[in-house]
Amino acid sequence: MAATHTPKPNDPDPIKVKIKRGLIYIDQEPTYVWEGAATITWKLQTPGYSFTHNSISIQGNSGQVFTQASWDATTQVWNNSNPGAANFKYTISVVSDSGPPNPPSLDPTIGNQG
Repeated sequence: MAATHTPKPNDPDPIKVKIKRGLIYIDQEPTYVWEGAATITWKLQTPGYSFTHNSISIQGNSGQVFTQASWDATTQVWNNSNPGAANFKYTISVVSDSGPPNPPSLDPTIGNQG
C-alpha cells in the first residue's frame, strides 16, 4: 500500500526515523498532538533499512484511537482520533534490507492533548 496523505493544519511534523550505529533514533520524543483528529507520519531517512506493515505498534490501542492509513518501505501513516488527553507508548521497528541483524526496536510516546 503506497503511503500518501494530505496534511491537516493540526498534524504534527513528520517524525524522522534514522538508524545510527545500529540503533533507531527519532527527532520527536514525545510526539504531541494538540487538538482534534490528526495524522501522524513517520519517515525513514536511512538507506538500507525498511518499514514493514507492522513497524509501528501502538500499545493500548483498541483501534478506536489509532488506525493505520497507509505504509510503504520508507513511510508509515496513521490516523489519530485524539478523543482526549492521554499518552500512548508505541514501538518502532525496522528491518535491514541486507538481512539480520535488525536494529533493536524503540519505544517512544505519543502525547494526545485532546
